[in-house]
Amino acid sequence: ATSNKISRKIKLYQASNGTILSSIPFLETDVITDDIVSVAFSSNSRYIGAGVGNKSLIWDLKRRNLKCSFKHDTIVSSMTYFQDNRVLSGDISGSIKLWDMKSNESIAQTDKILTSPIHMIKICNKYPNNMICSRNDGSIQVYDIHNSCSMLRNMQIYTPNTNTNTNGLVGLSLSPRNSKLLTTISGDGTISLIDTSAGGNTINPQQYRPSAIINPNTSGASGTSQSKPTSISCHENGFHFAVGTTDGNMVIYDWRHATEPV
Repeated sequence: ATSNKISRKIKLYQASNGTILSSIPFLETDVITDDIVSVAFSSNSRYIGAGVGNKSLIWDLKRRNLKCSFKHDTIVSSMTYFQDNRVLSGDISGSIKLWDMKSNESIAQTDKILTSPIHMIKICNKYPNNMICSRNDGSIQVYDIHNSCSMLRNMQIYTPNTNTNTNGLVGLSLSPRNSKLLTTISGDGTISLIDTSAGGNTINPQQYRPSAIINPNTSGASGTSQSKPTSISCHENGFHFAVGTTDGNMVIYDWRHATEPV
């Protein structure tokens, strides 16, 4: 690496004792200077991938090499695995592509109707053919992967006290027990529980209002008034969820008693 470039790496840790197992890229000559986003394992844990600049890079942990690279027209903002040999990645132009690791080609992509940048892509546990993504404009879409990534549902998440959107979504997690429940973090720092089975409002069926809302700053979860939640993950029991914050804390909530963190 040249002296004027900062090399970025993915660190693979042993969770039981915190020791570093490996650094990726494996070779010192393979230098990453773009930001690394959306690191994800394949289901068999042999491959690990990440969005780096305008590419989705996949490394083989067994052979310790770069297996494949998929290029977008714009910066990749999220990626995840769909089965062991296929990768979904979204970019800031609003496009999501399905890549095949064997052919190194794009085999499907979403329509160009929606242009808001992709924030996060998730695969539904109960219906693994469904892909759910959140966008910076505060909307959430459900796509059918097996049907050429066609859109099944377009939802705009609205706050209950105003008729405005949630200033973009910066976090999204699906309930492992109920495919109709989504937990989101909006740009203003509030955490919302969305029940898609309740449907949208009568005027606009695409407008979904949260079933419950948590404001961490008022519940004392984040430590300081400046701190905001940045990431979220639901527990397998469907009730508890963990929230990471900008001040370095991780806070556990229970939706059944969500006025204060657990």
